[in-house]
Amino acid sequence: GLDSSVGLGGNKLQARLVSPLNKPRGVTALPPSAVAGLMTDVPVRRVPTLQGKAGEDIVKSLGVDKVGGLREVAEAELRRKFGRERAVFLARLPSGGVWEDIKDRGKPKSLLV
Repeated sequence: GLDSSVGLGGNKLQARLVSPLNKPRGVTALPPSAVAGLMTDVPVRRVPTLQGKAGEDIVKSLGVDKVGGLREVAEAELRRKFGRERAVFLARLPSGGVWEDIKDRGKPKSLLV
């Protein structure tokens, strides 16, 4: 059989961050009351879109390695260093991130069985 883990959260980011917590074959739900606590200890480089050079630049530039540390950085400083769009994303991360619609990708181009 195929093992999988599932994460449930208020948005796609939250679901992605909790899905590996009960591997394999686990379901992890993140209630709204637990979001801030979880986000505090998440490494910046573990956040999707911040893995790699982008996350490395944030850690080096701000001296912040955990998402919770972003609470201490003024949004004006984030804008100056990373631009408006990235600053909004980073400023909202400690409280659980931004709402992102889940988009239908259409029919799969291939299927392995």
